[in-house]
Amino acid sequence: MEFKYKPDGDEIIKFMKSEAFVRGLQGPIGSGKSVACVVECLKQALQQQKSVDQKGKEGKRKFRLGVIRNTTPQLETTTVKTWLEWLPEENFGRMRWRAPFRQTLEFGDVEGEVWFLALDREEDVRKLLSFEFTMIWINEARELPLSVITAAISRVGRYPRIMDGGPTNACVIMDTNAPPDDHWWAIMSGQSPVPDWMSEEDRLTMEKPNNWEFFTQPPAVLDILDNEKKLTGYELNPNRENAKWQLGSYYTNLIQGQTREWIQNMLQNKVGRIFGGRPVYSGFVEGTHVSEVLEVAKGHEIHIGVDFGLTPAAAFLQDVRGQVRCIDELVAKDMAATEFAKNLSKKIAAEYPDYKIIMTGDPAGDQRAQTDEVTPFQIFKAAGLDIQPAYTNDPVIRVGGIQTQMNTMVDGRAGYIVSSRCKYLVDAKRGGYCYNKQGDMIDKHSIYSHVSDAEQYAVLRMGYGKKLVGRNTNAPTSIQANTKRNLFARNNISGRKPRKASEILSWGRRS
Repeated sequence: MEFKYKPDGDEIIKFMKSEAFVRGLQGPIGSGKSVACVVECLKQALQQQKSVDQKGKEGKRKFRLGVIRNTTPQLETTTVKTWLEWLPEENFGRMRWRAPFRQTLEFGDVEGEVWFLALDREEDVRKLLSFEFTMIWINEARELPLSVITAAISRVGRYPRIMDGGPTNACVIMDTNAPPDDHWWAIMSGQSPVPDWMSEEDRLTMEKPNNWEFFTQPPAVLDILDNEKKLTGYELNPNRENAKWQLGSYYTNLIQGQTREWIQNMLQNKVGRIFGGRPVYSGFVEGTHVSEVLEVAKGHEIHIGVDFGLTPAAAFLQDVRGQVRCIDELVAKDMAATEFAKNLSKKIAAEYPDYKIIMTGDPAGDQRAQTDEVTPFQIFKAAGLDIQPAYTNDPVIRVGGIQTQMNTMVDGRAGYIVSSRCKYLVDAKRGGYCYNKQGDMIDKHSIYSHVSDAEQYAVLRMGYGKKLVGRNTNAPTSIQANTKRNLFARNNISGRKPRKASEILSWGRRS
């Protein structure tokens, strides 16, 4: 049997030469990652020491491999297909075509099994813990949580038995396209910082162990910029990997009709997210609305909007001569209001001690919980945070306040600008904050909806919602302020006429 494979690329070669217990290869689509992993699995099988019986007689090279993908359709249509292109049944062993798929390896002096596992159900993950493997290949690791990787690590090095010689090179290999910037791969490989919302315990799990290695392939295409550093197109990277085994038009054809985010993620190998839903905000232009050097304006108060719940978030904004500036954010996952309030208080004290803080929260947070009869507002005030409810929760006016600023120019500047350090707010504008599949309701399950809500509450407090209400004298009562509990209303003085909604909305605006 003749088997020829020559890796085309320095990172692929480094990956295949590595002796790390866990190693991962990240690259653009079409860069040869999966094929490199298939060949590496074959190499490990051939390097397995032969078993020896009690009389000292050599036997077969016993080997058991686990191949993992996140869903059964992807496992069958991509992973198994790639595997059999290089290790076809007629040469390497028959495949059992019922789940879980299994190929019996029978070639040369190798005797082994390849189990193809999809971990899209909880019972499948539990099933993994019953296997004993020599090694595991995880295909498209960005689709799987770190808990699956941890479970996989615990199942390698367990076959063959020690009495049969034991495993020679137990390991876990992984490949993936560029993951989201808050994914464990991006953090552990050093491409992204640890998110602020992670607890100290979770942060420890993000530290790369000494016996792990990550390899990152170069981008397949490069940006073409004009003299003003504006993007005008793309060109093939002469240093891209796997180029020998591709058509010259492969990547140029892929680029057609794709978004900037897709090209950066899938072809330029940059960590980040690809958004498919219809964005809530229109007219967002990254070059106009995102600043790499946005500094906190001295002498201007900082508005902090807060959204509660188990995915709490806070957005830090300033109003500088009519320009809304988003300067910072704090986003958490699965965190109680008490803990989030402590974290927010520490951040304010450490980073903004000399600024006047005006804090506005989700008015729904004024409702008492059924369990302890304590509201988030009471929890925040107990933490020393003076927070008031927004005057309305109407999504039309909340979204419209920011949309209007995004479409406004102030003295030749964009009326809305966000710092690049606000990863979630930037991604929200890119499309993370979007409508559901039906297109009629905002997707409230996305983490981007929470930080976007927080931003909206701050903008309402600044008074920018008046641009909507002021134009509609017949606005429904749902978006009018409740003067009995309104945080903007002054004490009612006998004989004074009720204040107009437009006046109330503009009260928070300073100039």
